[in-house]
Amino acid sequence: MIDNKLFFTLANSKYLLCEFNVRENIGSTSRVEDRLYELCIRDYVPLVAHVERYFHNGIDLDRVHNWIDMGCKIQVNRTSILGLQGKVVQKNALCLLESGIVHIVATDTHRTTGSRIPRLSDVYEFIEERFGEDNARILTYENPLHIIEDEDLDDMIKIEKRKHLFFRRDR
Repeated sequence: MIDNKLFFTLANSKYLLCEFNVRENIGSTSRVEDRLYELCIRDYVPLVAHVERYFHNGIDLDRVHNWIDMGCKIQVNRTSILGLQGKVVQKNALCLLESGIVHIVATDTHRTTGSRIPRLSDVYEFIEERFGEDNARILTYENPLHIIEDEDLDDMIKIEKRKHLFFRRDR
């Protein structure tokens, strides 16, 4: 299938959107890593879609880092970040963002109504507040444009964790 090019890349670029079954917990190495590796050695860049939804018992950052080290890029859904896919999925999405290993935030739009509508303004503001304007631009505008132009994607800019001060008045 790969050698016969029975698939379409994004905007005729080197990027190939890869999706696994979100209804099952992420599969074995042979079901996932081996398939991603086969694409990488053929000079495709797998863009792994909605990574946060594959890990039903919490994100496995080591495994995701291995995908990135292999040459993959990571896409997270808007609805996951905003908590519209449930708490575990949102926690996974935020963990990926906090780790700085997300390359694209997308809508996962399937229709014009419902929670998966073609809108990024709300998640842009969410990311801007928590991870800075530069990261919001990279994830929602610059990297998608890089895909269209068949250019390398930018990594998130590391930001210092904000310290929260809690003041308590003793009574």
